Amino acid sequence: MNEITRISSNTRWEPMFGYSRAVKAGDLAGPPLAADDSVLLAYRRGILERRSLADGQPAATLDVEHPLAAGPVQFLDRIVLTAHDGTLLVVEQP
Repeated sequence: MNEITRISSNTRWEPMFGYSRAVKAGDLAGPPLAADDSVLLAYRRGILERRSLADGQPAATLDVEHPLAAGPVQFLDRIVLTAHDGTLLVVEQP
């Protein structure tokens, strides 16, 4: 099961901000993207989720209705995701 974690300077895996939350929506399509006071997670099944950095709880989700291959990536004020068929999806942050 995936968890939001960070790697420290001594290369041990440690929970980020003193907590650890399992991501239950499946495999991630890419690395998490830090955004303001939250983190964005893109799931292969087509879900973009915003989680609070304060406690790791889900704050908002967006179903893009396409399986994802990569992302999320910040582009200006939008988020870019790549669908499995190669289509670039440009969406608002949830």
